[in-house]
Amino acid sequence: MEHQPESRSVEECMTSAFLVTDIETSAHGLTVSGSTAATCLVREEEELGRVLYCANVGDSRAVLCRQGGTAERLTYDHKASDPVEMKRIEDAGGFILRKRVLGILSVSRSFGDHAMKKFVVARPFTTRTRLTDDDSFLIVACDGVWDVMTDQEAVDFVQKAINDKVALEALSQYLVTEAISRGSTDNVTALIVML
Repeated sequence: MEHQPESRSVEECMTSAFLVTDIETSAHGLTVSGSTAATCLVREEEELGRVLYCANVGDSRAVLCRQGGTAERLTYDHKASDPVEMKRIEDAGGFILRKRVLGILSVSRSFGDHAMKKFVVARPFTTRTRLTDDDSFLIVACDGVWDVMTDQEAVDFVQKAINDKVALEALSQYLVTEAISRGSTDNVTALIVML
């Protein structure tokens, strides 16, 4: 059998991976619980050089530190209170109550949550960003970080830690500890990728 070149884009492949992952979660009984996700892929492309692809569902977020320390969000927070998500949910026959899907869930996209799958979908938001030599790092974190820090505050905090010679392998824990010290009460997980 002759190998056929991949005709789908990276974004289409990421979307398929998210949807298949969601289907697989149903086999494990995730009817009333779920998970958000943010995934990133750096790929060398012939004409563009390094390209960063991101995909997310829910309120996990990826933020890039660009030239001059400027924060650039590469994901989209899928919250039930978002007007676009509210319309999608209402068009599907659902409703938003107290900024929650059916009055229950604050995120409008996730893996799992199959009891509400008609409204809480797993189709990700995707981005494609050409990287330059001036892009220094990427922060991928769940909402516990973003509940207490803006994108720019997190980038500034990590940049200061780098300038203060905090060990690179300790940067993620350093950011997590800062989010907790600021009073975060949600999941606090972070990954920092040096570019």
